[in-house]
Amino acid sequence: MIRTREEFEEKPRRVLIYQDDGISAESIRAIETQFRDFKTKFVDANYLKTKAWEKKSAALVMGGGHCSPWEAKLGQQGMIKIHNFVAHHGGRYLGICAGAYFAAATSIFQGHSPKQRPIAFYPGTASGPLNNTANHLAPESALALKVSLFAKKGLCYYQGGCCFDIIESTESTRILARYCKPYKTSAIISCTVGIGKAVLCGLHPEFCWTDFTTRDQTIAPLAEMLAQQESFRQEIWRTMLQELF
Repeated sequence: MIRTREEFEEKPRRVLIYQDDGISAESIRAIETQFRDFKTKFVDANYLKTKAWEKKSAALVMGGGHCSPWEAKLGQQGMIKIHNFVAHHGGRYLGICAGAYFAAATSIFQGHSPKQRPIAFYPGTASGPLNNTANHLAPESALALKVSLFAKKGLCYYQGGCCFDIIESTESTRILARYCKPYKTSAIISCTVGIGKAVLCGLHPEFCWTDFTTRDQTIAPLAEMLAQQESFRQEIWRTMLQELF
């Protein structure tokens, strides 16, 4: 059963934000800002593996970065605990970019061999990046991609994220947003897992660009373009939180 915001406030539970090797510091700062109205706690792999956090927590958020260090530090024990938190404790999981790859049953990055992980909130495959780039973290690899969020369309920041091999929504997996041309694939999905729910997002809607300033002329045009899309970014973020809570 999905808790309402009122129920959340009556019985405060924390939103855990994963912060450990492989996590993007910029993504974490942006996520923290977006959850400023919630009670939050930064946690690492050891905390998730060894502490009894499941009943005290409303959600776990894993942002951008690299999945390999997470897998190495969490191990099977930590990843199974994350799965059980959602499936058996009714928890919520938000995976952004790398956090979305990490939570799919199968992930494929830059054409490498498929990786299977036991978190498996999405039973299919998350693959990317969408653009052919040698270094997906380089400023020149960042894009403002056109996305359709139900009936609305706009631009959102993309850097190395995944798409999902689901064409139409099912009983357990709902498509919230799709990439528009030329990709035409699923960008954000909501997965019902046991008694909990996970939202997986291949984009980076946690970043607000309206106050962003840079001297890097590579990214300046992108920042200006995304700043004009702030209302659409907020709509994406609001939709994801409504799905979770």
